Amino acid sequence: MAKKITENTEPIPAEQIVQKSHGSALVSFAIIALGILVALIIFFNTRPTQLKLVTDNQVNVGQTSTFTLQTGNFKIANGEKYTWYVDGEKMGEGTYSSGKDLTVDVVAQKVGQGKVVVKGKKWTATANYVALNPSVVITLPHVESVYGQPLPKMDYTVHGLPQGKSLDFDGKIVPTTEINGTGVYQLGLDKEYKGQYNVSVKGGTLSVLPKELTIKQGQFTKPYDGCDKMKVDDVCLEGVKEGDQVFLLDNTIYFCDKNAGTSKTLCTDKMSLTGRDAQNYVLSKEQTATGRITKKIINVVDTTVCDKPFDGSKSATINEIGTLKGVCDGDMVAIGGCKAQYRTADVGQNKVVQIDQVSLVGKDKDNYLILPYTTKGNVTEQTNIQPK
Repeated sequence: MAKKITENTEPIPAEQIVQKSHGSALVSFAIIALGILVALIIFFNTRPTQLKLVTDNQVNVGQTSTFTLQTGNFKIANGEKYTWYVDGEKMGEGTYSSGKDLTVDVVAQKVGQGKVVVKGKKWTATANYVALNPSVVITLPHVESVYGQPLPKMDYTVHGLPQGKSLDFDGKIVPTTEINGTGVYQLGLDKEYKGQYNVSVKGGTLSVLPKELTIKQGQFTKPYDGCDKMKVDDVCLEGVKEGDQVFLLDNTIYFCDKNAGTSKTLCTDKMSLTGRDAQNYVLSKEQTATGRITKKIINVVDTTVCDKPFDGSKSATINEIGTLKGVCDGDMVAIGGCKAQYRTADVGQNKVVQIDQVSLVGKDKDNYLILPYTTKGNVTEQTNIQPK
């Protein structure tokens, strides 16, 4: 016979229900917290270390920019492989060498913002940049020209263009002001560049030099006067631009020195130009014109000879050699010797004595010439003739 099982319908106390619920919640929370901790540990152990790439914030399109890795205290293994990307596109790979900076070279291909990423085994480095059009410098030359002559050919140089690129520009170099004589003039371009590059112009200069003039050969002859200059009635300057006014100051030319001679060169260092346009010219040092300084003729005064008894000869003896007349101030010259003789051997008073073969001494002797001259002397009869 079966037993009848009766159920216990006595209610469970509320305190017991609450205690059981609290215990279950605590277990669940502990399990969840442990899971989060494990996940964080796995995440931080597997997440790449973030490093820095350093470069200029602004780079130029088409030009190479170098990005340098900053590792800080992080150690990269020697020989570790790495890869770098530009705007998500793989650009290259490399192998790290300890003791050296890790650098990557990047060439921006377009204007705008960009990003470089370098990835290693357990690290990643990133850098943002802004790519601009290259700054190009047009450098103008420093050139020289001669007054009155056509301007020389002038070319500029361009710096800063990307490799293999050229500047599409047909501007020409011109002076920024009108050329109105000798001097230094600033150069510029006849038009402004309008294109893809940021262009600046580094100015040049044009130096207009004086034009050289030569003196046309003339009658440049004078007697020696102790100085090296000579005033002439008219001096013709060759090479003067038509319409210009330029003359030789005081119409005075200068010789290389004061001394007498032929084919003497002219010394332009001592000459000056005058006239409205004189500042645009200079006398050439290479002059073909020459001149001549003739010797100065001077005289001898107060020369005397000794009286002599008749001896049948024309010989005469100098008593006082005399002094020179006409020597330029400051010159050193004197009579060194001469020859004297009567014109006839006859007895007579105030007989003419011819003086010639006069020699000169002194540093300026070659600038002078003495022509033969005369003086007077007496030839007396002999008073002591013994009869034969």
